[in-house]
Amino acid sequence: MYRLLRTGFLIVFIFSCIACSNEEADETIVRAPITAPLSREIVGFAVIRGSYTNLYAQPENSGSINGSVPQTASGSFLRKGAIVETLERKILGTDTKETWLFIRAANGNEGWIPETAARLFATKAQAETAAGDALK
Repeated sequence: MYRLLRTGFLIVFIFSCIACSNEEADETIVRAPITAPLSREIVGFAVIRGSYTNLYAQPENSGSINGSVPQTASGSFLRKGAIVETLERKILGTDTKETWLFIRAANGNEGWIPETAARLFATKAQAETAAGDALK
């Protein structure tokens, strides 16, 4: 009786191991790549979400030790629905990771905005459609 239970347990264990090894890997969300700091090729396009979004000269982690406010790029701001070229993505901080976008506005101004201030798109056509919907 003991041998029969042991053999049955062994068979169940082996089938369990085989069943677990055949599972497919979980699907993961793929985000746009973080670009090299010197790269200035267009990564994509973005549509501004907020009514007014400041354009900053440098990205800065809000969790930084000095607690300073990032300096705006010559007082520039972007309005809701504006379409901008995204030239670079940068992650700051180790504890509180924040992603910033280096963008070029239609008027040629360049600067940094928090990624949370915009929606990213792969093509300009997608961004234009989203901008039209955002302004309705």
